[in-house]
Amino acid sequence: MPQEPKLIALDLDGTLLTHDKQISSRNKAAIAKAQEREVAVVLASGRTHEATSRYAKMLDMSASNIVISYNGARVGTLGGELLYERGVSADQAAYVIDYAQEHGLHLNFYWEDVLYVREINEWSRLYQNRTGSVPNPIGSLDKMKGRAPTKLLIVNSFERTTSLLAPMKAHFGDTLYITKTDDEYIEFMNPEVNKGHALEFVANKLGVNRENVWAFGDNYNDVAMLEWAGWSVAMQNGKAEAKMIASEIGPDSEDDGVAQVLEREFAAVAKGINSNE
Repeated sequence: MPQEPKLIALDLDGTLLTHDKQISSRNKAAIAKAQEREVAVVLASGRTHEATSRYAKMLDMSASNIVISYNGARVGTLGGELLYERGVSADQAAYVIDYAQEHGLHLNFYWEDVLYVREINEWSRLYQNRTGSVPNPIGSLDKMKGRAPTKLLIVNSFERTTSLLAPMKAHFGDTLYITKTDDEYIEFMNPEVNKGHALEFVANKLGVNRENVWAFGDNYNDVAMLEWAGWSVAMQNGKAEAKMIASEIGPDSEDDGVAQVLEREFAAVAKGINSNE
């Protein structure tokens, strides 16, 4: 049995959210119970801070609640206080802009929590439909050169984005963290960035020991968070990489997997307390 949690980190897509990007009433109730027990609940997403915060507000979190966004590149409170940020350098961003434009690839450029794109197309619509983040088309991303973005993201087919991994890693080496975060996404972030590092930062800030940290995730970008947490759950619908590293495989996100696990564990804690009375 895991240690009783003092901090729970929850990925959104494929973990807390249903396929239609909603939080079920059962998941909401389980999270509310966790917060009643004075457990810090942190949403950890690849989405922007604004898009992640929308879900935190649905869970009735307060302005002081912490949100991990951009896959850990940014940590801030729901009220807008920036606690941590690690971005991509302007020179590195310029290279990716040139590469994307030369090869006809759709690129998301995130700067000051705003999403900029060259144009609205099938890939920008795919991303917006999944995340709710509204892209701002500016004609040419050359206009963003000289700025250091929080992250960059190329959206294309699974085959195309997968084929970009090797050449991009060969070019940037260890100066950028380059990873697949969904089948159609390849992301470029500061090498210090991942959800695991961000979760460690939050735990330290809140004074929570690692063994009292739980994490729930499903995708490639959740692996570092699942690995760092004292106890972790990969959803049944998750990627093999997440399942391999997690403490256990939980139910499918479509079956209120987060709630099922929390209900089970809180019931076990309550039973243990009652048995000692």
